[in-house]
Amino acid sequence: MRLKKKALIESGWFICPSIGPLPYHYISKAVVQYNNGRKDSITVLMKSLYGDKNWKYLEETVNGWNSHKFFTKQRVKIVKDALSAHKTANTLFRFQLFCQ
Repeated sequence: MRLKKKALIESGWFICPSIGPLPYHYISKAVVQYNNGRKDSITVLMKSLYGDKNWKYLEETVNGWNSHKFFTKQRVKIVKDALSAHKTANTLFRFQLFCQ
């Protein structure tokens, strides 16, 4: 468990209960890859987990924070606005690449 925690922290990721259920076997595999030198493995995993289907899982996770006692309505709105801006920018970027 310590190696997993260390790898996640080193790679800039953390997992807390409010983030929602994650497939821990995928995380374990990514941590093994990380510890074997593939330093992008955890980031690649998180992007694929949350980024699939236009960030649907991330949106569901953020929506779950509406009733979380640690997030004020204002904070959730800020996060939702940031997610919306990210999705819009991501779509515009893909469109720009397509048009070139």
